[in-house]
Amino acid sequence: MKKIYTLSVFALLAVAGLTSCQKDYTCSCDIKYVVNGKVEATTTSRNNITATTEDNAKNDCKYYETEEDYLGRMAVVQHYCGIE
Repeated sequence: MKKIYTLSVFALLAVAGLTSCQKDYTCSCDIKYVVNGKVEATTTSRNNITATTEDNAKNDCKYYETEEDYLGRMAVVQHYCGIE
């Protein structure tokens, strides 16, 4: 009985240790609005990435990093993102 109790405690600690590697992250993006080569405005957006590892959060955050052009590069929106 004592052996089963010891194994149960060990298994519980192992499971708790594995789940503690996952946590919530925030993907913070600096956004620049560029018109005719000049930065007209900047802003920041934040997106929550929940219950994951740091490496997975970095990969998920890359999804938000984009560069969009309008009217043949006369207006560009640039998103530079990273996790916090």
